[in-house]
Amino acid sequence: MKKLLKYSLSFLLISLIIFVYFYLKPALVIKQLTIENNIPVKIGPHSSQYGNDSVIVYIPYKFAVTNNRFRKIRIERVWYKKNFSNYHSHLYFDKNGFVLGRENNQYILDGMLEEMEYLNYLYLYYNKEVLPFSSKEYYFYKAFLINKFKIKEEYDWKQNLELVNDFSKHQSLNLYNKSKFEVNKKIIDSLYQSDNNDEIIFNFEYGKHNYANRYEINYYINTNNQKLIDFSKMTQTELIKKLGTNPEFEK
Repeated sequence: MKKLLKYSLSFLLISLIIFVYFYLKPALVIKQLTIENNIPVKIGPHSSQYGNDSVIVYIPYKFAVTNNRFRKIRIERVWYKKNFSNYHSHLYFDKNGFVLGRENNQYILDGMLEEMEYLNYLYLYYNKEVLPFSSKEYYFYKAFLINKFKIKEEYDWKQNLELVNDFSKHQSLNLYNKSKFEVNKKIIDSLYQSDNNDEIIFNFEYGKHNYANRYEINYYINTNNQKLIDFSKMTQTELIKKLGTNPEFEK
């Protein structure tokens, strides 16, 4: 009985130390990671009043999200200003290359169940969630509008419909799916250089859907500077004001 009590007290003490260690840290921390060479640039179509005069070039970024709280959090959106409209959120993947969100992977999940790949099933089912006191890596793409005449010398340009199909039915379905088209590396490098210190806004949620159950991190590329905003600590007036200026609610 004494041994059981001793072990119980030791377990409680260790648990308390772990809780204190994590709770002294910010609730969430973002870390930008080096992108691997095998992660492809993606190229999508763009139509304007002038016709099919441009393409959208998507360049990849990799981030680790660390959850320092005793609750699951889920990544919901990534926002940033772009060079052809106010904000954009598109193309998020987990480290295995799958699109985020179980609703986007239902057929794959069903196949994993049939093949009894239970661990893979659970990882994919919860690929938007970061468990308590743990980290998870994500990839997302940032979009740039490029005039196709600017890159026509490097492009074997084909019909716009082919690019539409290549993007919607191939590139956007998996992180590792490459475009049939290419952009000169100098152009890609210039896009990354132009991103230095640009702001990215990460939105996270936890628990039941509630505007107060949110975190936001304003992250500045290549600087590691970040600002965490905990919506639950806001007054009702502050929350209403914040939601009114959030890109998600901008028209």
